[in-house]
Amino acid sequence: MDIRRLEHFVAAADAGSLSLASRYQYISQSALTRQIQLLEREFDVALFERNTRGVVLTEAGELLRERARSLLTQIGHLKREVNELDREPSGTLRMGMPPSVREAMGVSLITRYRNAYARVHLEVMEGLSYNLAKMLSDGTLDCAIFIGDDASGLPIVMHNLRTEPVVAVSHVDAGLRMNRPVDLEWVVRQPLVVARSNRKSLGLDRECALRGLVLNVVMDIQALHLRLDLVQSGMISLVVPYSAAAAALLAGKVSAAPVEALSTTWVAGWPAENAPNLATRKLIEWIKLEAEHWPELASASS
Repeated sequence: MDIRRLEHFVAAADAGSLSLASRYQYISQSALTRQIQLLEREFDVALFERNTRGVVLTEAGELLRERARSLLTQIGHLKREVNELDREPSGTLRMGMPPSVREAMGVSLITRYRNAYARVHLEVMEGLSYNLAKMLSDGTLDCAIFIGDDASGLPIVMHNLRTEPVVAVSHVDAGLRMNRPVDLEWVVRQPLVVARSNRKSLGLDRECALRGLVLNVVMDIQALHLRLDLVQSGMISLVVPYSAAAAALLAGKVSAAPVEALSTTWVAGWPAENAPNLATRKLIEWIKLEAEHWPELASASS
């Protein structure tokens, strides 16, 4: 199949006029008409109906335009990827990560990537997982690390990085242990500080609703460090992915325990509508490598 012929067809279908399409494609109208006729002969079906105002797609033509547009987009991406093979990544790359990921591997990831690809200008956004997923879907970010459930229904391609427990975090004297899970009944008895969007992505609201339980949320605070500071003061408890509490737990500043039946999966994602460029693909490779060295779960005695 002639790719250029498909390009002519899509241009005519979008313009609704052979004369307009011929101008857009920089060929004569007779040459464009000939290309359309050859395509109709190849598929043995009429693709257009002619009228006084121009051309209108037949049902077969509508189907071909939809599939041809997708095919031409893929071919464009393939050409770019092949042309980039021997090139050094460059340009601006906008990435996002939540505070817990920044804590786990932010400095290492950015330093190693920057050392490898000095021509890439990194713009890094730190934010809540839910917000990062939305920014990916609207094209504000090129790549992000976030909780997979936060991308439900959004046009995002994802690669799983790590599944880890959701943990309850309290003052160090509370005596929580990573080898002694707590149940939701214990969680709802605690005064909690939460980030509102995390309640959904961590499955808290869903699991409590299934069991007829109600969370005792006394504060809604987005900033992770402030939430951890309040936990260390003994004022309140917290429920987060393990990575969010790992540094404080390993430093002996808090105690933590897995919450039964709850876990979360971190992913690297990029917009489905835009194939990642070379700089983004290289970053995703580095993210995968860094994720292999993500903080391990605290020892059973912790």
